Amino acid sequence: MISCQGLRAVGYTFFILGFLSCVSCGENGDPDLVAHYSFDGSTADVSGLNKDLLVYGARPVPDRFGKAEHAYGFDGRSAYMMAGITGIPGLTGPHSVTWWFQVSGAPVFKDSLDAGNMIVLADTTKSIGVQIGYRAEGYKTHGFDVWYWGGATVLDSPHPAVSEWHQGAYTYDGERQLLFIDGLQVAEAGVKPQRGTPSVLMLGNYPGGDQFFSGVLDELRIYKRSLLPSEITAMYMREKAQ
Repeated sequence: MISCQGLRAVGYTFFILGFLSCVSCGENGDPDLVAHYSFDGSTADVSGLNKDLLVYGARPVPDRFGKAEHAYGFDGRSAYMMAGITGIPGLTGPHSVTWWFQVSGAPVFKDSLDAGNMIVLADTTKSIGVQIGYRAEGYKTHGFDVWYWGGATVLDSPHPAVSEWHQGAYTYDGERQLLFIDGLQVAEAGVKPQRGTPSVLMLGNYPGGDQFFSGVLDELRIYKRSLLPSEITAMYMREKAQ
C-alpha cells in the first residue's frame, strides 16, 4: 500500500515530468505551427511539415546571440532562398508570420518603386500573395510594409532602428491585419485579402522579381491561426538578445 505521502510524491513526479515534456516539445508542439525555419545550422523546416529551403546565394551568418551560422544574410543584389510549401492557409483565413531581422543601414533603393522583400508567400499561377519588407518612397508609405501581390499596401510603419536585431510579426484574423515590431503593435488595417492559397515561400526576393533584400533573417515561423498580441509579446521577450 502506498502512503498519502507516497501518492503525493508520485503525483508531483508525474506533474514535473509532464511539465518538462511540454517544455521540451516547445512551439513545435503547436498544432497551428505549419512551418518553422530556425536556421540553426541548416535550412530545414524544423516543424517537419514542409520542405527545406533551397539557398541561392544567401550565406550563413551569426545570429543575434553571436552564434556562428545560425542566421542567413542576403546581399540585396541576387541572394534569395525558396521552397514549395503546403499547409499554409488561404489569404482569406487566419494566419500569422513571425521572424527576426537585421539591416546594417537604411535601405537603399534603385528607384522610387523598388522594394526589399524579406518574406513572400505566393501562388504565382493565380497572381496572389503577401509580401513583407521595405519599400521605396514611390509607394507613399512609411517604408516597413506588408503588401499584397501587385503592390496594394496592407500595413506600413516607419523603419525600425538599423544595425539592431528586431522581431517582426504579421497576423490576420479573418477581419483585421496587424503588424508588430519587437512585440509591440505598430499598424492595423482591414484590407480585403486576395483569394487563394500560397504555394511558394521565398526569402530575399519575390518570385520572378528583382527586388532584393539586404540584411539578415532568422527564426521564421508560419501559423495557420492569428496569434494574440500577448503571444507575440511573450515570444519577443523570450527570444530577444539580452
